[in-house]
Amino acid sequence: MNETTTRRTARRPWMPRAPLALLLALAACGGAAHGGMGSSLSPDLIGRDEIDASSTTNAWDLISQVRPNWLRGRGTPSLRDTQILLPVVYLEDRRQGDVEILRSFHTGGIAELRYINATTATTRFGNGHAGGVIQIVPRRY
Repeated sequence: MNETTTRRTARRPWMPRAPLALLLALAACGGAAHGGMGSSLSPDLIGRDEIDASSTTNAWDLISQVRPNWLRGRGTPSLRDTQILLPVVYLEDRRQGDVEILRSFHTGGIAELRYINATTATTRFGNGHAGGVIQIVPRRY
């Protein structure tokens, strides 16, 4: 056995452990993030736990604080049309208007907020949703 073979053999026992340790660490983080009633931390969902943890009073401020990328433009529809594509706001399945309407929704009355991407929004709600949809699910008392 030469020196190169000895070095390779000496390192091998560590190789399987590193991916296993990484997998276990990721599983532990994922379990904590999605474990618990009403827990979210999903990029497309703001759950009641995040709403309660925030000191904001309206949906616009809440989204600006915890998922600001939901409020950014999604590009332009064409080279001629330079209008920036922003999400449309829905209260459950009823269209409410553009993102400015979010300022009128008090966080106390919201169970959760969902971001629906353009493809899914167009399939679900029809054309005119190239910027996606922010869906408000009201709190049931």
